[in-house]
Amino acid sequence: MHLLPTLQRTRLNSLLSSALFTLCVLGLSGATAADDAPVSGFYLSANVGQSSVDFGSRFKSAESLDEDDTAYEVLFGYQFENKWSLEAGWLDIGEHGGEGSLEAVNLGLDDNFLVDASGVAEVEGVVLRVGKEFSLTENLSFTAGAGVYFWEQETRWNIGGTLSRQTTRDEDLVFGLGLDYKIAPKTSVTFGWERQQLLESDRVYIGLKFNF
Repeated sequence: MHLLPTLQRTRLNSLLSSALFTLCVLGLSGATAADDAPVSGFYLSANVGQSSVDFGSRFKSAESLDEDDTAYEVLFGYQFENKWSLEAGWLDIGEHGGEGSLEAVNLGLDDNFLVDASGVAEVEGVVLRVGKEFSLTENLSFTAGAGVYFWEQETRWNIGGTLSRQTTRDEDLVFGLGLDYKIAPKTSVTFGWERQQLLESDRVYIGLKFNF
């Protein structure tokens, strides 16, 4: 399992916060790095950030949790003239896990006692979204979007010394907010937050968007 040290997580959060602040300052100061961006057309976007998943809820009592990891996403989309957009992509929200105690009755056993266990879950899949862009200044836009995440989760368990794997496939509602700052006529820096409802996962990210 990939474990992110607390210091690395703090630095990543600081970087993302600084990026958001910079985008707001540049946009509100009326910076003019870009002109005449296409009103509609195809675009390609990629981003990286941090995801947080509530893994501790799987245990009766949790002793050690690693609920944060690096998330990656690649998107291909089309923006219409009215600034609505449709996009599809691949989203990997990383690995999350922990150690704790499980109730034996939930494992299919007759007696109700606690069993020591540890687990690691990895989630990835296809995401489809519809979005809307609202211009704040010439270069800075506010974005909002929602869609469906078709995910596959593989969980590796060690329950009382017995190893097992569990694969789950499901769909999840996703919704989020973001900022889009143009740094060139066809290139933007993106920053955002998104929620995966069923997975109880939150994600913050920074990325680049290229218009064709």
